[in-house]
Amino acid sequence: MQPAESTVPKPSQPKAAKKQKAATRDTAEFTEVRRKKVPRSSNTQTHPPHGLVGRPWTSPNAFAALAERWTVGYTHHTLSDDDVSSTTIIPEPDAHVADLHHDTAGEFVTCMNIDAGTPTATVVPLDVLLAELAALDAASHLAVSTHQAEVEAAHTDSNFDMAALVNAVRVDTLCGHLSSHPVEFGIQLHHLLAHDRPTFEFFVRQRLLHRWLRATWGGTSSFDRLYTQTFGKVASKANIIELFTALAFPDDHETLTAATENGDELSLSRFDFELVLAIAEVLLAAHGPLFFNSEAALLATTGALVGVIASPGAMRCLSSDTMATVLLTTQLGSELWRLLEVVYASDEDMRRILLTLHDMYELGQCDLTTLGQVQVHESAPCLIVNTNYHGKLECVEWLASIRVIDVWRTFHPHVRLYSGPGRVNRLDYLFIDHDLATNLCTSASYLPNTFGGDHLRHSVTLSHTQSPSSRSYWRLPRELLADPHIILGIRQEAALLLEDMIAAPLANHGAMWYGWLKRMKGRLVKCHRQYLEANTTTLHHLQLRVAAAQRAFEVNGFGAADVGAAKLALEQASAEHRQHAMDRQFDFHANTNERGTSHFFRRPQGTKVPITCP
Repeated sequence: MQPAESTVPKPSQPKAAKKQKAATRDTAEFTEVRRKKVPRSSNTQTHPPHGLVGRPWTSPNAFAALAERWTVGYTHHTLSDDDVSSTTIIPEPDAHVADLHHDTAGEFVTCMNIDAGTPTATVVPLDVLLAELAALDAASHLAVSTHQAEVEAAHTDSNFDMAALVNAVRVDTLCGHLSSHPVEFGIQLHHLLAHDRPTFEFFVRQRLLHRWLRATWGGTSSFDRLYTQTFGKVASKANIIELFTALAFPDDHETLTAATENGDELSLSRFDFELVLAIAEVLLAAHGPLFFNSEAALLATTGALVGVIASPGAMRCLSSDTMATVLLTTQLGSELWRLLEVVYASDEDMRRILLTLHDMYELGQCDLTTLGQVQVHESAPCLIVNTNYHGKLECVEWLASIRVIDVWRTFHPHVRLYSGPGRVNRLDYLFIDHDLATNLCTSASYLPNTFGGDHLRHSVTLSHTQSPSSRSYWRLPRELLADPHIILGIRQEAALLLEDMIAAPLANHGAMWYGWLKRMKGRLVKCHRQYLEANTTTLHHLQLRVAAAQRAFEVNGFGAADVGAAKLALEQASAEHRQHAMDRQFDFHANTNERGTSHFFRRPQGTKVPITCP
């Protein structure tokens, strides 16, 4: 057995697979997962995290203080024996003692611990995490010195037969061996990949089911019991294969998409994405056990909280969001990408999936690290994605997806009215279906509350009579910002505004900013009008070209190719114009105009700056 040279990779982005045409596996074969309705016992109730109520999950400067004191790199060590090689990723923590700007006193991070199969949120002081990183540094040096002996022992002494356990669906036993014998687990995993590919694929699907069921019900029951009570069948190889033949996600979570710069669309099924994350998690647990089991190392590497999935006893899995963060955004992820490329070097479909995933992340149109954790719905017979909609953007996207609108705002696009207690915000809304509001809504208003409450009454009138037409408010189309001249003009105007603000530090900068927004909006409206007029002029010019080509063909008898080319250009321009004019989903690609908040409408201190719009 010859040890290969240990290498320390430089910080880099995750490497992509060899460029190929992006494609995904066909998911048309999948159908909905049906779940047997059975009474749930106390052991199969869903297990949300316990521990935190009404307090933040991390202190304001915890991650900043952690990052300036420790950085966690890694080294990978490879040993080869005949046709089998074993790679171990060992953390390399690096302590810093200079340029410390944040104190650790009072700083904390919430960590998820597994207590009797249930995830529990525990507030951990930052000093405890720093001590854990110091202990990890010592453990890493020990792991380097004992690496060769561990690999040799894993080759000579076998503690389990992975293929037999996979075919017998002993999922919990496999989890235990992954935790206690990671080196041997990795060797047997790669042996399955090379010599028994069907068993390897069956193991990956077992791992997917394990993650989904544990994310829903926790780790207090065995995998066999959870499978039986969820799907109504015994957890056998035949039943699991049949299950994955009929597996699908709900329609709203089935496919992830992103548009490329040349107008093409990349698509990736949620099943394929979960498949990659499950394999990457197993590779991390087998090849980098110190990383996988260290909360502090993952916190320092990702710069984000670590989500976990409970497993039996004190074992755990990493949530989909955490695994996606590790795989796509960290230096450690580049090593996992290399291992994935080795695993699927001969699998053209999986190489396309990996390439598509990498390209979608690089485009930045879809945040793949906040998609939520796949679970089995506790009442519906299907798989769902558990996402906590806690932000304005997520709420707006949800409202848009169910096609409802705020009717009052469409009638009063510029009115600033507050309906909540104290009249400091508008808390009361009536959202109505878009088509219903367009055809039947005639008025919407807020009225004084004559019933003794502290909110204004909200009234919307639906009628078969024709609604009075009103001028709609203008929205900025993104196509307008594709013009480099407009971008340059906005930047120059913003630079002039910044100079004025710096030159007048005592002026009302909020009013100056809002006035600048009004001026820029007026100019953009004018540019938009000219843009539409130019499109109309182009259509008219193309129509004249078609007429002239037809007349020349009728008079001279030749020039049919010119007539065809002119008609083709007219059809393409007309189709583009019609698409922009009839696009009913315009709100999805248009940006709502930025409006000043109450901070900018506060009373000026000592001076008044008039807001003028030339």
